[in-house]
Amino acid sequence: MKPRVAFITDGSASAKALADWLRQRLPAILIEGRNATDVRALVSARRMERPRERVVSLALADAGADIAGGDALGCVASWLADLSPIERRARGAEIIESHRRSGAHEPGALERLLGDLSVVPRLPRSKRGRPPGANPFRGVGFDVCVALLLAPDRRWTERDLALETEHAPSAIHRVLRELGRRGYLLRVRGASRPRDAELLRDDLLPAWRARIGVPRAGRGFSLPAGTTVEKALSAARKLGFCVLAGPSAVEGPEATVGGPTMVYVDQPALAAIVGLGASEVAGTMAHLVVWDSPESGVFRWPRTVRALPATNRVVTFLDLASTGVDRAFTAAESVWTERST
Repeated sequence: MKPRVAFITDGSASAKALADWLRQRLPAILIEGRNATDVRALVSARRMERPRERVVSLALADAGADIAGGDALGCVASWLADLSPIERRARGAEIIESHRRSGAHEPGALERLLGDLSVVPRLPRSKRGRPPGANPFRGVGFDVCVALLLAPDRRWTERDLALETEHAPSAIHRVLRELGRRGYLLRVRGASRPRDAELLRDDLLPAWRARIGVPRAGRGFSLPAGTTVEKALSAARKLGFCVLAGPSAVEGPEATVGGPTMVYVDQPALAAIVGLGASEVAGTMAHLVVWDSPESGVFRWPRTVRALPATNRVVTFLDLASTGVDRAFTAAESVWTERST
């Protein structure tokens, strides 16, 4: 059974945050317009395409939708006004929930919108207690999303993605089917590409942030005298996977100066670093900080930063934008606009 609700936004970061918060409570398709004037056309087109679906507009102006969320959007926009656009997208849903729980606002537009949506049937759970559909943001799905985002203009066949990600074609098929069901893909003659790369990226971001935790924990290592970071990373790469991560995977004016080097390593690579005489210490005294990798995909399609392998653009963006720090958001934007190599 497919979601019976479609949220159509005006393309603003506040509308995206409100949609994310609402979708935590009600399964729904998200369609982002490019601006406020785009919403009415999208509402009309969605009604023709899915006549049994309820369409909700998240735009300040009335767009003729079944449910208008303009008043709620105005309320949310005032809560998020002091945040940058990327931070609104990354943390907006969390901040909306915090405002509601604090009781610091008067009941009003947001509650009325929830009341209007409460009459929409929820999706039933399967007999095993799991929501329908695979999670396209984990495992095979994560690798597929990263591949799609690294080459968003390419028309990917299932075979191409299977070869690129080294996963079984049957697994790729399930992920693409789920991404298509959620409205992320354009599919033409057996090939797929993102409908909107930034939409897919921004929905991947809160899922990533929830998995890694913020502030992020890492294991700090101090290197013995005479052993440079470069030497330690070279030894690590001989035995396993090792890539620069987070702020260490940035170069240019947005790069962080000083502090420990952040890396993702697998167990053989970590053993190589320890074998050089590295000892685990508090983060402030560390030369290296090792992050646990929630996905093997962090090692796929590496970039080169300062002559060292670093996480690909998508993983670097996710790691930086997840922090909630303004400087990191600026670096994340810079990395995102890099040309693929």
